[in-house]
Amino acid sequence: MKTAAAAATRYSNNAAAAAGLWATDFVAAIPTMLTNAIAATPNWQASVATAQAAAMYKAGLTRAQQKTTQISAKANGPGKASYAAGVVAAGAAGGDYNAFIGPWMTAVTQEVATLNQTNPRGPKGSPQNRARILAYLDWADSQHGQFRVK
Repeated sequence: MKTAAAAATRYSNNAAAAAGLWATDFVAAIPTMLTNAIAATPNWQASVATAQAAAMYKAGLTRAQQKTTQISAKANGPGKASYAAGVVAAGAAGGDYNAFIGPWMTAVTQEVATLNQTNPRGPKGSPQNRARILAYLDWADSQHGQFRVK
C-alpha cells in the first residue's frame, strides 16, 4: 500500500484527466438525471406535501431539460476547470483529500490485518474469499462518517 502523501500526490496529478472524464460522464447523465428527477416528483411531493410545490418543481426540471446544451457547455467549460482545481486543492497539503487519506489508509491497513487473522484469503473464487470481501464491505459500511474532514 502506498503512503498517504503518495496517494494525495497521485490524486492531485490526475485532476486534469479526471476533469475530462467527470465532464463527459456528467453531460452523458444529464438527460437521465432530469428524467429520473421528474419521475420522482410524487416522492418529492410527499415530502413537501403541496400540489403547487410539486408543479413548480416539475416545471423547473422540465425547463432544465430544455437547457441541456447550456448545462453541457458549463460542465465542459467552467465546470471542468472548477472540478480540476478542486481536485488539485483537495490533494495539496492542507487539502480535504490529503486530510482524509492518511487516517483512511491507516484504518484500512488495520482492517486488512484483522481480516488476515479472522478471514484469511483462500483460493481464487472460493467462498472463503467471498466471506472476506463481505466482512470488509461490512466494516467499510460501519465507517460511514468516521473520516469527515469538515
